[in-house]
Order: sequence, then C-alpha cells, then structure tokens
Amino acid sequence: MTHPDPDDIIELRSFGRRHGRKLSARQTGLLEHLLPTLNLNLDAPVPEALTSLYPPGAREVWLEIGFGGGEHLLWQAQHNPNVGLIGCEPFEEGVVKVLTGIEDNHLANIRLWPDDGRAVLRWLPPASIARAFVLFPDPWPKKKHQKRRLLSAATLTMIARVLKPGGTLRIGTDIPDYVRTIFMALAEVPQLHWTARSAADWRHRPSDWPQTRYEQKAHREGRTSCFLQFERGVAAPHFPTPRAPTGLPDTTPPPCPASRRPRPWRGHPGSRRCKEIMTGPAPNCGSQQRRSRTSPPPRDPGSRGRSTGKQ
Repeated sequence: MTHPDPDDIIELRSFGRRHGRKLSARQTGLLEHLLPTLNLNLDAPVPEALTSLYPPGAREVWLEIGFGGGEHLLWQAQHNPNVGLIGCEPFEEGVVKVLTGIEDNHLANIRLWPDDGRAVLRWLPPASIARAFVLFPDPWPKKKHQKRRLLSAATLTMIARVLKPGGTLRIGTDIPDYVRTIFMALAEVPQLHWTARSAADWRHRPSDWPQTRYEQKAHREGRTSCFLQFERGVAAPHFPTPRAPTGLPDTTPPPCPASRRPRPWRGHPGSRRCKEIMTGPAPNCGSQQRRSRTSPPPRDPGSRGRSTGKQ
C-alpha cells in the first residue's frame, strides 16, 4: 500500500483562533522572557540525540500535539522527571497556562512549539519519539469542515514515522463520528496497531492518563469519552520524507484492498453497537412503519388460505 506523501497534500488549518482574552502583565512577561528559552528552533538542524534538548537525565522524549490548557502535559512532566516532553499548541492562552505551570513547579523537562504541531512532525527525525498524545482535538462537527480534522491519514503517517518501534500513540475524543474518521484513516497506516483487547480498554481512561478540561466538559454535557491507544510496529518500512506541503492535492483515492478495509468487530468504537453505548440507540427512521404499510394483512384462519371473493 502506498503512503500519502505530505508533499502532495495542502495542509488546511486544523485549529480555530490563536488569541483569546487580554493577557495579564505576568502572562505577557512569561511570553516575552520564558517562552524564548523553551521554544524549539525548527530552523536549526535536529540534534543527534533529542534528549540533548533537556538537562542530563532525560532517557526518552514524548510529544503532545494540541495540549489545550496543559493539564495533561504538566501532569506528565511532574510524574515523569526523567522524560523530556515537547508540547505543541497554537492557542496563546493555553501556552501561557503551561508557562505558568512550568515556572510555579520549576519544571525543566518541557519544550514548547506555539504553533501547528505538524511542523514539528516534519522536523523530527524518524523513530525519535517514544510516546505521542493527541487528546480531544477540535472535532470540526460540520460536514463541510471535517476535512480540517487533524487526525487524517497524512498526519497519522507522520506520527508513525517519528514513533520508535514499539512506541505508543494515545488519542482521546468524545465524538463518535471522529472515532470513525480515525479508524478509516488508520486503514491507510498499517504501521499503527490498535492495542485494545476488550471494550473496557477504550471505555476507561488508564491511570497514567490524567483528565483534561475537554474531557470534563464532555462529561458535563453527557457525552462518553473514548480512549484509544496504538502501537508502532517493530518493522521499519520506508516513509516519504515530509516537507512543507506544496502543489495541488491528489484527488485520486488511495487503493484499499478488501483485506485492509476496516471491519468493525463487536467491541469496535466505530461499530453501531458502540455508537449506541456512546450516544444512545439510533432511531429506526420509520422502517417498522414502512414494513407495516407494505406487508399483507393477516389471513383469516377460517379461510384456509383461500379467498371467498365475497364482500
């Protein structure tokens, strides 16, 4: 199967606004003075060892794309001091929240990129990240906007390229249709394997996966969250080297052999049964009424299947 080449794809903006409320004097100072010391320089060559971006003692590097308010990123940095983390977030308020947490908790194992995380994916060398997180990305619910969803086949291919063999990708969402989009895209990225063995594996959040504000919002609004984990295969297939996208998008759909088409099983988050668990049973759209109108009337037991022809 051919992999989508990022050079042939125009990347649409996958996030909304960059700025929110007016920043306080302290937050402005953090952006002006602390952020430059933590900001990745994507114009510089990638260091031979990514752990050299951090103080001595970092044994591996994790990546979070779209950290939002930073609850998950800060929790992981505090509970894994021997891990270096890269956080990507274009929203200014989210960046200053993380900068505040870094300063208050004296964290030295976080580096930031206050922009589109796909630029970092192109900059990173292959097999350099041990764990990646994309938690509750913007769902873009309108059909005309769904092409802007971050987790496309092209993005998942770039994530698979930077993951080490055996590395993991964690995805969280509370939108059933986004789950379907993810698994359809994964049909084109065979290097990522879903690790779930039962429905409980994706219904329940692992203990080392802290709750974010977006998951709390989904819970308040009555939506069920889905926690997916994928593992990078041990084999190392060839990936196209990603560069900044140029040219026109390829409208020819990639081949999808029958053996690679997603075939939902009983516990698959994209199956009808699991959608009913997350959103409630689907309406029958009047199918019973249609059948009752078109079905013949019941026979009279006394007629023995014959019509008398009388009124």
